[in-house]
Amino acid sequence: RPEEGLRLRSAGIQAPVVVLGGVLPAQARAVVRAGLSQVVGDIESAEALSRAARALEKPAHLHLKICSGSHIQP
Repeated sequence: RPEEGLRLRSAGIQAPVVVLGGVLPAQARAVVRAGLSQVVGDIESAEALSRAARALEKPAHLHLKICSGSHIQP
């Protein structure tokens, strides 16, 4: 979750941190500001992170979650 990644940053951890839990639009600025890599599976989250990145003039680091359909049973 974003809260866990932010706690790691506040503890001084500078290594790459990938956040697997979803991000709420209200959390987007904090995620971008902290340089966390956020997993994104919907357009709303991607857009919120993009807006935050533009506002902060920092890159948003994203990992796209894509459903390829390979797990679907016939």
